[in-house]
Amino acid sequence: MTNGKMALNRWIDQLPNGDWVIGLFNRESTSEVRRIDFEKELGLDGSNQYQIRDLWKHKELGKFKKEFSIKLNPRSCKIIRITNQNPKYEAEVASLIKGTSRKTILRNFNSIGYVEYPKKENSSVLFAIEVPLEGEYKFKLRYQNSSSSIATTSISVNGKLMNNRVELPSSNEWNMADFTTHLQEGINYLKIIKTSKDKGTYNLDFVQPIL
Repeated sequence: MTNGKMALNRWIDQLPNGDWVIGLFNRESTSEVRRIDFEKELGLDGSNQYQIRDLWKHKELGKFKKEFSIKLNPRSCKIIRITNQNPKYEAEVASLIKGTSRKTILRNFNSIGYVEYPKKENSSVLFAIEVPLEGEYKFKLRYQNSSSSIATTSISVNGKLMNNRVELPSSNEWNMADFTTHLQEGINYLKIIKTSKDKGTYNLDFVQPIL
């Protein structure tokens, strides 16, 4: 469901359960080392170990800490999956709708970027989020609102708009807002959307379910 983020030597995407899928590419005519930094590029806790699986070989590679690196033969690639037990769903690799855009200008964002919301109705970010059981789930939303007034945003789940809006008080730094919503067992489609009744603009870093 997600768009992913492509660079010359890698491709980064996030699955509905929060795991990461990484493509590492060597397009050169010589052997090259490719790596992914868990904390700087994926927003993971650098002190933890993460299980990695080679998706093409269907083989577990073991647990790695801080980073994964590999020496690739000329014009070859490695596709891996990184298990994430405490997922943060990153906005910059979700589906961007109606003018929302990836940015890296601000400092101290998580992972590889954030999303800027324009002054445009129905601009939104759509996440696919998988949960084990149906029920009420509390989320944290990391945002930045550099204006002098409170911004608001709306939440829809599986196409249904929530009644309550989320307030995003003014803050030059990254800040957290909370909301609670009902999720079905399995994959849900959660949209952070700026409706005609919402005010202000803001930047979105990630949403995180409190499991």
